[in-house]
Parts: sequence; structure tokens; C-alpha cells
Amino acid sequence: NPGAVLTTPGTSLFVAYYGSSQLWHYSLDPATGAPSSGFHAHPVSYPYAMGRTADSKFLFTTSWEWASPSPQPASSFAVNPETGGLGPVSAPSAELLPAFLAVHPAGAMLYVTNYGSNSITRFRFDPNIGVLNSALNSPGPVHPLGITIHSNGRFAYVAGYTEGRIVTYSIDPDSGGLTETSSVPKPGTHFIALHAQHDANDPPVVTAGRDRWVTVGQSAALH
Repeated sequence: NPGAVLTTPGTSLFVAYYGSSQLWHYSLDPATGAPSSGFHAHPVSYPYAMGRTADSKFLFTTSWEWASPSPQPASSFAVNPETGGLGPVSAPSAELLPAFLAVHPAGAMLYVTNYGSNSITRFRFDPNIGVLNSALNSPGPVHPLGITIHSNGRFAYVAGYTEGRIVTYSIDPDSGGLTETSSVPKPGTHFIALHAQHDANDPPVVTAGRDRWVTVGQSAALH
């Protein structure tokens, strides 16, 4: 679910409430893991997908406003380690209908798929400050949605919803730009979400799905 994020070490749960333009923050019971009955609401325009840095210092969201003819933002928030409260940090524009997002394993780049622009935006950010900047746009598949990044940081995988294909991109180590290297067509399939599993003894498996998860390939190049 792109609209929910669990912080490390598991003390807070954030949920995107698209219809109310809010992020809901729940505290988690350390013994049972159950969310609190009450929540704190943070205003965010049409939140869709969410992600966080590995240390949970910063939370990222996209804003998907379907009726808007203008680019919408990706936003970053600082997470209070004591209370779980959110402090707005930045909200630069991506392109049309920013959808899913993924944080690069190195922790200094955020990738956002833009459903309405058929593109992928790369933002840089300082891991100590969290300000998103230096947007770089790369061509994506038609109506890109899900995105996941290989644990080695060298490859990204994007779901093309309308085309029904999973696209592999190489990531430029200097600019962070994306170059398409291969794709797996699955005609008639409308992929939405992607997930990469990594096992210590096996190559990673990338799975994608709409109503169910489908394994579509192993290693950096999907087949």
C-alpha cells in the first residue's frame, strides 16, 4: 500500500487520507503493535504515495490532484523522533499527476513517477536537511505508476500501467538520471505496484501486480 508508512523502530504509523487531504499519524503500542485509537492529522494536498528515509528522519509524499492541469508537488517532512510529529521541509513541483515514489538506497535521491507526464522525476536531498531540489526528469513508460530500486542502487524498475510492461532503467551514478535498458511486456495487464525482494543467497525477484502479485523476473535484467 503506497499510502502507509511505518517508521523505524516501529513507533509510528502514517496513513495518507486522500479524500481529506491529510496524513494521519498513529502511535503504536510497543507491546502489541496496535495503533492508538486517536490520531493526529497533518494537512497535505491530495496525498497519494508515501516513503521515508532509512533512518525515518524524513517522510516523503506525492500529491495527486486529478483535475489540476498544472504540475503537483512531492513533499518532504521532518519526523520528530519523540512525538512522531511532522514538520514541513519542502514541496517542489514534480510533473503532472505524481504517483508512486522510491528512495535511493544511498539515501540522497528520491524518484517520483508522473502518471500524467509519462516521466520520472529525480530529486536530490541532503540526508541531514531533507530539502528536495535539483529536479531531473527522465522519460518513462505510458502512465507510469509503481517504482522500486535495486538494493545495489544501480537499477530502477517502473510499472507502465497502460502499456502493461515493466521497464528496467540503469541509474547514472553521477547525475542519478535514468536510461531504459530493457522491458518486459505483459499485454492486457495493468501493473500498478512493484516490489523487489532481496535474499542473501539468491538474485532479487521483482514482482508486480494489480489484483495479485506476479513474478516477472530475476536479477538486474528482467525476462
